[in-house]
Amino acid sequence: MVKGATILSQGSSNDVLYYLITGRVKLSAASESGKDAIIRVVSDGDIFGESCLAMPPLNPITATALTHGSLWLLPSSQVRIAARQSPPLSELIIHFLLLHNRRLQNGLANHLTSPSEKRLAYILANLADLSEDHVVEGISQEDLASMTGTTRSRISFFMNRFRRLGYVEFADRAKNFRVLPSRIREVLHS
Repeated sequence: MVKGATILSQGSSNDVLYYLITGRVKLSAASESGKDAIIRVVSDGDIFGESCLAMPPLNPITATALTHGSLWLLPSSQVRIAARQSPPLSELIIHFLLLHNRRLQNGLANHLTSPSEKRLAYILANLADLSEDHVVEGISQEDLASMTGTTRSRISFFMNRFRRLGYVEFADRAKNFRVLPSRIREVLHS
């Protein structure tokens, strides 16, 4: 997987389940008017492209590599056969889908009920949890604005405020920063 590569395109037919061995992938969706929204970022050990298990297997997202990494491509036909033959695998798939559904519901509830500063803190805490050293790479302030549903200028304001409060540290001005999860969660509980 090469940084910047499109792995999966929205609206395409998809017959593969992706298992991300290493790396980070951005999952986004575009509206008919062309507005792009980042749905989530996946990291080592995550699965995406689960729409391949539905009928028809039309893909609702675009998956773009944020970093170099590696993937396993699991054909949906083989996943279905294996799930029928192995109850533990079937349970694992159901468990994954239920966790994914819960994560989407929590994100939607947060997006609809929280002010933008708390939405940003929630997103930063989740991004930090994807990285062993809590360094977030490849996510710009424009990306954070898309994920938060606010403007880039508001994100800049909040990120500078979070930096002053010791919640984040900027590695460089572009797309790398470190999140201090224990500190950023203070915003979520305030």
